Amino acid sequence: MDKAHLIEPIRVLHVLGSLNPGGVQKWLLEVLQRADRARVQMDFLVHSGPSAYERIAEALGARVIRGPDPRNPFAYTHGLRRILRELGPYDGIHSHVFYYSGWVLRAAASEGVPMRIAHSHHATSLRRGRPEVLRVPYVAFMRSLIRRYATARLSVSKQAELALFGRVGVSARLCCGIETEPFEQRSASADPEVKAHGGDDTFVIGHVGRLAPEKNHVFLLRVARELSSWCQPWRLLLVGSGPLQPKLRQEARALGVEDRVCWAGNRDDVPWLLTHAMDCFAFPSLTEALPRTLLEAQAAGLPCVVSDRVPEEVIVAPSLVRVLPLGDPREWARAITKARALDRSAARSIGFAAVKNSAFTIEHGVAQLLAVYESGLRQRRC
Repeated sequence: MDKAHLIEPIRVLHVLGSLNPGGVQKWLLEVLQRADRARVQMDFLVHSGPSAYERIAEALGARVIRGPDPRNPFAYTHGLRRILRELGPYDGIHSHVFYYSGWVLRAAASEGVPMRIAHSHHATSLRRGRPEVLRVPYVAFMRSLIRRYATARLSVSKQAELALFGRVGVSARLCCGIETEPFEQRSASADPEVKAHGGDDTFVIGHVGRLAPEKNHVFLLRVARELSSWCQPWRLLLVGSGPLQPKLRQEARALGVEDRVCWAGNRDDVPWLLTHAMDCFAFPSLTEALPRTLLEAQAAGLPCVVSDRVPEEVIVAPSLVRVLPLGDPREWARAITKARALDRSAARSIGFAAVKNSAFTIEHGVAQLLAVYESGLRQRRC
């Protein structure tokens, strides 16, 4: 391979559904902000309309491209090939769209893109309304395309690996790490917006995540109903937005906890909220691949009560995390209440040090990603 080639940055096109707030999107923006532009140039192809993070990505030097409609696979192939010809050449295409990555990488291979990466961020297959009779052949076909056209297979956890690639395995387990700097400043101020209804002694249980079925907010609201038997006063702070918000508001009203729930929506100050506004982090997910918000909660020194569906590898400060099955809401309420006795000052030191010294920092993730790109491109061009 001509060593002079490495003088030019590696051009990579990331393919994802949108640049709306989400764990993958936030991680990619953090990578974009920290990666050496002399080594890598990242652009984004998205499948949806204007997204919240697009201006941020463009301000950081990335091009955001509106992709063709994936619901028409053949038109999609034509459109993606045209984009690769007109806006390329790209050294690599990095697909984050789960099974559809097979179709994306097939089109990229036909245009001669040398490095083609499928990256799994999900721990379970998402049905998205497709009838089961069509789903089995669809999954088998897309997996066959990934096996044939992917030059590298990445996953964020063992569960994510099995969900997309089955027993084929991965080229690397790539950690989508977090920024730890926001958790280094730890003044003891409280968020007046959250605490106002109960005073500074209000016990705030927090959750960060999209208001979607897999996050299991209905169970969390049922846990909240039980909290009144164990502690007073309390509030439930839900950070995030999503399609289930109207239904969840109705559920909160039916359970009699509507006035105790703070619907914070999407926020760009999540580390601050975790550090200053929450007293406990509850995470009853039905499925998770690698929840970055749980890493952030540990970095903030929050006691965490999480479901047994969470990957073990994301628990880096075990003394802060209580793992429970998704059974009795009263058991969750008791576990959450016990968090009041935790020494937060000591917990913050333990949690921050555990995350800072783990493989889940953004610095480690950026270095790992660039190593994947450089070694992958070197292998393809030698």
